[in-house]
Parts: sequence; C-alpha cells; structure tokens
Amino acid sequence: MSLFKRKYYCHQCRDICGDVTVYEESGITKINILKFSQELYANVEPKDVKDLIAYYKIDNLIRIYEIDKEFAPFFCPECYESYCSNCWDRMMTFDEIYYDAEYGVCPKGHRRMLFD
Repeated sequence: MSLFKRKYYCHQCRDICGDVTVYEESGITKINILKFSQELYANVEPKDVKDLIAYYKIDNLIRIYEIDKEFAPFFCPECYESYCSNCWDRMMTFDEIYYDAEYGVCPKGHRRMLFD
C-alpha cells in the first residue's frame, strides 16, 4: 500500500531527479527512489515513518536528509536545491575492489556523500 508518492525535479535542467515512493509491505514501511544514479530500496525505521512522510509532504528535504542522507540523494543540503544525477559531478569510491560509496558535487560546487 502506497503511503506517499512524488516526483522531484532538477533545479538546473528540470529533469526528474527523484521518483520517491514510501509504501507498506507485509507490515514494514519501505522507501523506493528511482531516477537517480542508483535505485534505492530500503526499510524505514518505525520511529521515522510518521516524520518522513510528513516531511516529504511539505517538501522539507533538509529534515529528510537529516533522517537518512540516502532518502534524499538528489538534494544538496548547502544550497537547498535538488539536482538530477546528470547535473551532479559524481564519483564512486572503492575499498580495494569493493564499492564503498558514491560522492557528488552539485552544480554550485557543494560536495556530499550520495550513497554509502
């Protein structure tokens, strides 16, 4: 059952930067984010569900970022803008041969971890 669904658009090019769905499946709240550099499928901590949905509904992406950075990977917390994966300058890091994290620099030059 879908609890929340919204598309977010890139501040720079207006392309879709995040297609977010928060839903319940077998009694567990989950989040799915499409249209960014990686697709995210994750469980939401029960203590965060109510706030997460409320913050998404009012577009308070900084509060979502504070709950979990990966729940708003397209959002830059320094310039308060959202950007698509093409507008971020993205780089993956590896621990020897294994994927470690993905970092990005937004079009205004702010660096952040996008995925861990």
